[in-house]
Amino acid sequence: MIYKNSNRVNEDISDEMIDSVKYYVKSGFYSDEMILNYMKGELEESSEIELKQLILDVKKNYCHQQQGDFLRLDKVFRKLTDKKIITMHKAGYSMDEGFELLNEIAQEMHKAGNILIGCCFYHEQDLIGLIELDKKKLYLAYGNYLDQPDAVAVGKMIVSTLKEEGFCIEWDGNKESRIAILNMKWDKIYNIHNEE
Repeated sequence: MIYKNSNRVNEDISDEMIDSVKYYVKSGFYSDEMILNYMKGELEESSEIELKQLILDVKKNYCHQQQGDFLRLDKVFRKLTDKKIITMHKAGYSMDEGFELLNEIAQEMHKAGNILIGCCFYHEQDLIGLIELDKKKLYLAYGNYLDQPDAVAVGKMIVSTLKEEGFCIEWDGNKESRIAILNMKWDKIYNIHNEE
């Protein structure tokens, strides 16, 4: 792997840029082209080759495993969607942004006659905590759109569906508490067909 102190790295590629590339690759939500575009503004033109090599090196180290936990989580999200709970991976950067995004979608679906009972998501800060800070927990936010089922009932449906897929969960049953997936191994790999 390319590190700052390696003689293969141009001095224009800082430790922060290396950390950013690691996050982008490990999150599984960004193509090589997207990563290059995000980072180009911080680089001299001559450093683009080194940046491309850095991306390849990071991918070799982090993208060789099979997806397991992410595919199970995605299956949970599909099951919840079937139960009329709208879900979204990496919904915005913060909890407020996530609720805003899902609420907008829910309103449009309600207008079209598709009644949803609730929502479930994680946001980018949650993903950063899992990937960069190695917290070993992925926190899910959730809420209800109808009086019945209420937020606690929606939370119980989410927890039950997660347990069906073999996840260990931490949740105290309080509507103000987020649901935590314990020992979550983030293993998502970017796939252009799944990102469209």
